[in-house]
Amino acid sequence: MNQRLFAAVSNTTGETILVKERETGFWPAPLISDPRAFNTRKGHTVQEVAAAYVGSMFGWRIPGAMPEVYTVEEAEAIAYGGPPR
Repeated sequence: MNQRLFAAVSNTTGETILVKERETGFWPAPLISDPRAFNTRKGHTVQEVAAAYVGSMFGWRIPGAMPEVYTVEEAEAIAYGGPPR
């Protein structure tokens, strides 16, 4: 099964990062200037991005790693640090 890549904004540095589905940690992604556009092109919802971001930090078997637990507003805050600008 292919693992999906998600782009998010680090809540500590503000830099764009990549998260790989079902893996712990993240990778810097300095060449991705617009993480929202990256995820849209990949067909990811903002809730999926938020769930991947949380899963990469706290484990993939927790409620926070499930997209259905987030509203769009909550997911925007987690994945990108706030609503679209």
